[in-house]
Formats: sequence, C-alpha cells, structure tokens
Amino acid sequence: MLATASNIYAPGSANLVGAGMTTLAVINPVTPGDASGDELNPTNLGTVGRTNVIVQNQSIGRLNGVPDVDWFIVRASVNGTFNINLLNGPSGSLELRLFTLGPRVNLVERARSVAPGLLTRQLAINVTANQLVYIKVNGRASTAGNADQALYQFRLNIS
Repeated sequence: MLATASNIYAPGSANLVGAGMTTLAVINPVTPGDASGDELNPTNLGTVGRTNVIVQNQSIGRLNGVPDVDWFIVRASVNGTFNINLLNGPSGSLELRLFTLGPRVNLVERARSVAPGLLTRQLAINVTANQLVYIKVNGRASTAGNADQALYQFRLNIS
C-alpha cells in the first residue's frame, strides 16, 4: 500500500512555504518479513526519484531454520546519486548491499555496509535514469552459522 503526502515541512525549515517543502511517499509493509529472499524475484518497489520513499516494518528472521534474506528492486527515474538509509531495531546486526546489472545481465555489487554492530547504514551510488538497483538486506553472521535477526526500515531517494 502506497501513501503519498505533499507539502511536508522539512526539519529545520521553520514551516516556510515553497522552499524547504518536500513530498514523501511511504510504502507500508511489504508483507512484514516476507520480502523475497531471491534475487531472481525481488520485491518491486517501483520507481524512485527525488521524492523520499520509505519502506517500513520489515524483518530479517529465520524461515525453517534457514537465515532470511530480503531482496528489493527499484528503477531510477532520474540521473543522480541513489541513496539508501537503513535503520534496524536495537537487537541484531544487518548487512546492506546495492547491486546493478552488469554487461552480461549479471548482478554487480556497487556498494556494501557489513561492519558489525551498526544500527544505521547508509549507501550511495551513481545511477542513470531507468537503471535498475537491487537492494539486499540480510542478517550478519555474528556467530558462525547463526545470522542475526532484526526489524528494519529504510528510506530511498535520488539526489
């Protein structure tokens, strides 16, 4: 479900009209915890541009003892810098990776944030209009064979 709000005051804008205003698109849960674990069938978040897109109430868990991996795909609507800011809950450490399609229609990793113990992760890559960006979120293996679990949300935009 997509909800859009226009003319939202940006923090610190002192409620000015025009400049400082933004539009926000919020994507409510993509069936919490059930975003696709398969890069061949990622959850399609549609088109991303200058407007913030927020995906909330996601989770990384274990399905039948197997670590969960969430894959998403977005299409850039403009040239620029694709930004993702991920915030995960207070327990568990997640890893975040961005991919684009390579010359052989293969996934090429463009950026990653995998350091242990971070609750927020930010990545940015250059994109061109109509380029597909694949997002991978998974639990960090803090102990051998045991991937962390956590709730998370993220914000996307192109600057």
